[in-house]
Amino acid sequence: MTQITSIPNIISYAKIGEYLAQNDVTKSQIFFNGSLDTMLPIKIYESRVSLEWAYDLDYQIASATAVFYIDGTYDTGSRIKVSVIDPSLGLIVICTYLITVLDTTKEIVATNLALAINTNGYLAVSNGNAVIVTAPLALGSTINETNLIIEYLP
Repeated sequence: MTQITSIPNIISYAKIGEYLAQNDVTKSQIFFNGSLDTMLPIKIYESRVSLEWAYDLDYQIASATAVFYIDGTYDTGSRIKVSVIDPSLGLIVICTYLITVLDTTKEIVATNLALAINTNGYLAVSNGNAVIVTAPLALGSTINETNLIIEYLP
């Protein structure tokens, strides 16, 4: 299963990388044996600042959400598979939930499925038999279209 790193984490990693690259460049100037491009700290800085700027713009846009409902009948041992088509990563299986004997109502199935979805940067909550999935900002509003796939596997 593909793990999506959040944009705030990427920004934090870039700050660390920028510091480490600058440290190596400084040591290279002292010891004359550097292995990194001396422009690397500037390149990381420029990439980070660009990402922060783009993230700030996206952050002001409402989160992308999708709603689906647990309806019909379901059997113990059946599975519900939730996937999404990510524009850059392709098909990602967010979770596969196995129906157990404890899943006696549609509301309980919705609650347990929402708990199972809370991985890979996705957030899900249930309300009755509805499951509301919020996509990470990297996915954008495409989750509102046809990119969220719910499969019932008897």
